[in-house]
Amino acid sequence: MLSVLNEDEELVFKRHFVVYEPKVTVGVAVYKSRDISTISTKQSVEFIINHPNYRINNPSEEIKPVLLQNNNWQTAIKGLKPQFYRGTQLLYKYNKETSFWAGNEFLYFDSKDIRSSTLNIANVELGNDLYNTYLYINEERKGLPYTLFPDINGNFIIRTINGEDSKTEADYSWVHFSLKRLNNLNEKDIYIHGAFNNWQLNNTNKLHYNEDTGLYETTILLKQGFYNYQYVTKSKNGKISNHNIDGSHYQTENDYTVLIYYTKFGSRYTQVIGVGFGNSEKINN
Repeated sequence: MLSVLNEDEELVFKRHFVVYEPKVTVGVAVYKSRDISTISTKQSVEFIINHPNYRINNPSEEIKPVLLQNNNWQTAIKGLKPQFYRGTQLLYKYNKETSFWAGNEFLYFDSKDIRSSTLNIANVELGNDLYNTYLYINEERKGLPYTLFPDINGNFIIRTINGEDSKTEADYSWVHFSLKRLNNLNEKDIYIHGAFNNWQLNNTNKLHYNEDTGLYETTILLKQGFYNYQYVTKSKNGKISNHNIDGSHYQTENDYTVLIYYTKFGSRYTQVIGVGFGNSEKINN
């Protein structure tokens, strides 16, 4: 964990990161779901661990893979055991157990010119101290046909055209999000998230219903840049859904990461011995 402290040694923020040793290689492939009921809405990940020069005595107990969609730990899949052994290969050919809702392409906005409206920014106003960036109203996409447009899979890039060094010269603005009222939420809470807030769901990015406008709204302080974001719901039992609002299509382009954790029998620590990457742009049938 990386922790950043201020001059009074108070915690400003912290971030987890992964260090790994490439002792095995991981092959990753993405398929359409084989379940007829979700064949148009889910993507399934299959992977193979190759360890020709690394001895693993008890793979079922010592190897603990973790599957991530777009580097989002909130929806990580864990607890998988190898289904087949082939020489120095461990095969994970699951379908249901390694299926993710494909979701939809991410929404985006670009505030690199903090004073100007753009394709997805309706209006910009100067407040007391900072600019206010008002995005166009987003509407529910569930039930609509899939539309292809490039995204960066939930990531963000800090940038400004009004300075030479974006890291220090990009300004902050209050970004106003609004979502057209939905029906049948069944007491689910709505959030906006992406890599910009490490995929967290908290009061900062929770939407609240505005009786006057009939919209779900929230305001987040963000630095200038290009941002991907999506709307998700969270039920009372903690279940997160990326498709209740934006829908889900197997054609959606997503990044997948497979981390291979290894706990040697008798060892007092766990190490990451390999990482594999896959993308659904070339999805298999």
